[in-house]
Amino acid sequence: MATDAHTAKELAFHARHYVTAVAEQLLAESIPVRAVHACGPYAEPGQSFADVEGGSTERPYYRQEGRDFPELLKRLAPHVPPAEAPSHLPGPRFTQAQAVAYQRRVLASLAAQGPDPIFDLPVRASELEALAHLLEYIEAVSSPFGPGTLAAHFAQDLRDRRGGGYESVYRHHAAVDYAVELQERLERNPRPQGDGESSL
Repeated sequence: MATDAHTAKELAFHARHYVTAVAEQLLAESIPVRAVHACGPYAEPGQSFADVEGGSTERPYYRQEGRDFPELLKRLAPHVPPAEAPSHLPGPRFTQAQAVAYQRRVLASLAAQGPDPIFDLPVRASELEALAHLLEYIEAVSSPFGPGTLAAHFAQDLRDRRGGGYESVYRHHAAVDYAVELQERLERNPRPQGDGESSL
């Protein structure tokens, strides 16, 4: 059964949101997800139809390939945010979910309660400099929901500790201080938000 162009577009859109919703769950469980890909019908001549299914392992939904598209769209609809939501498009939705997940991981590490021992870590000066550049890159590309500001504080702390011995840990700890402050704010106001100054 052939699909019209509108149905094909809707199926592809819904399928992308479905796999994005799955990615959100995996990220929430601390499972790294680098990208999401969805399948849907192709309208181009000579291309095959890549089918999608809706349902779950607890309640699977089976249908004949190429049939029951309205029913499939209904089953996928709960995974699509409202049109007025900022996450209505699957790409930005995944980017936000990924950023929030990594921000939470960084916060959980830096703002952890309990013992936080200082240990020797042999590192070359070039490796430390490269790490600082990587952290600067994270700051530059991080979405408003990601750990960009934390990365900037962390990079500066590492630079300031250079050659300062153990005592420098007690003098340069802006990333930890910021993480504790942000963690407390997020506990008071749990909705996802960025770690940038606009979220203060």
